Amino acid sequence: AGLRAVARAGLQGWDETRQALADVAFPRLKSVRNPPDPDLKDQVQTRRDLCKKAVEELRTQYAESSEKVLGDLRATAPAMERLLRLTLEFGARYSAEKRRRALVDFSDLEHFAAQLLTDDDGNPTKTPHDNAGYLDIGPLDKGENVRRQICLTLEEMNLCPEASHHEDGPGQNEIDFAYSSALHAADNMITFRSVVKTIAAANGLYATFMPKPFRDHAGSGLHINLSLFSKGENLFTEEGPLDNEISSSFMMGIMNRIYDMTAFLNPLVNSYDRFGQFEAPRYITWSHQNRSQLIRIPAARGINSRMELRSPDPCANPYLAFTLLIRAGIEGIQRKLQLCDPCNMNLFDAPYSAVREYDSLPANLSEAIKAAEQSDFVRASLPEKTIDAYLSAKRAEWSRYADSSNKSQITDSLYFYRY
Repeated sequence: AGLRAVARAGLQGWDETRQALADVAFPRLKSVRNPPDPDLKDQVQTRRDLCKKAVEELRTQYAESSEKVLGDLRATAPAMERLLRLTLEFGARYSAEKRRRALVDFSDLEHFAAQLLTDDDGNPTKTPHDNAGYLDIGPLDKGENVRRQICLTLEEMNLCPEASHHEDGPGQNEIDFAYSSALHAADNMITFRSVVKTIAAANGLYATFMPKPFRDHAGSGLHINLSLFSKGENLFTEEGPLDNEISSSFMMGIMNRIYDMTAFLNPLVNSYDRFGQFEAPRYITWSHQNRSQLIRIPAARGINSRMELRSPDPCANPYLAFTLLIRAGIEGIQRKLQLCDPCNMNLFDAPYSAVREYDSLPANLSEAIKAAEQSDFVRASLPEKTIDAYLSAKRAEWSRYADSSNKSQITDSLYFYRY
């Protein structure tokens, strides 16, 4: 939790605190696979005391700025720790080292940059920075200098952006990252969102990660790419997931639980306006290289072979999202679920008679909340206090939206100025 506060607030002491936390976690995880070390308990306690001291010093110095973040994320840490322990316990057939390096990567993190034209109260407007399209360049693309500055800043912070370009929507930009472990990817996403907003503001722009700021244009998604490794080999083969029992069961586990966890992957009322158009999925299906599906298998080869989950959006809490996704995939492997047949049609143009056989994602936040509340899977994957607090906040958001006579105004009030 102390680490997340440092990353979120951009404070000093990142490397020292992160290493202290790593020193606490990894000996404990290592002991799951190896015979007990009589000195391990003392070593862990010593490192824990050191870590606790470092975090307490940070909290004392930056109490006001970090207290809320610490409180929000402290409850998430035990779930991530249990998940990591579960992956190592289950790792007889997998390489734990490769799993930590390459189980989860996140990419395609899109954001809009709106012109910072303020009113008398200093609020940003919804005027796009440009009207360029996918992969446009200057002078149509007016955001390339800001993207370059963001990427250079991220590199100085030891993040590894692989590509950046203009996206399909007006003022919409995308930055892709190199793959990393689940925990590193979550850390990177929190840091990334803060850097983008900070650099945009320094250039007179307002950056928003709101999933659907413009109704008639493409929304912003968080496309999460996942790979599985065993003994250094990528289980997502070039031929596809159907040729590997483990990767196909992992995918089916996620598809089997996606409805239950959508409230955590798409946390805003506005999130559900994005589904079913502009390459955002609505149905629980998969296919190769088809961007209308929930899960797509990209054309990448070798170590880059992977599955791409296309429904989440960048307002999700990555720690909760990655925990649920990995847990669902592992459940699929344990239960040896059989992957359903691929859906190779374009679901955006397909008639209802062709798609009615497929299950769909929740239609709105209220439906997603009810699914999470009734899910034994969610209750088994996250701390009860975290679930109750999260869903209570989401119910309050939905109530404000449902009771409002001006849906557009309440959506902007709830999200545009916060995300």
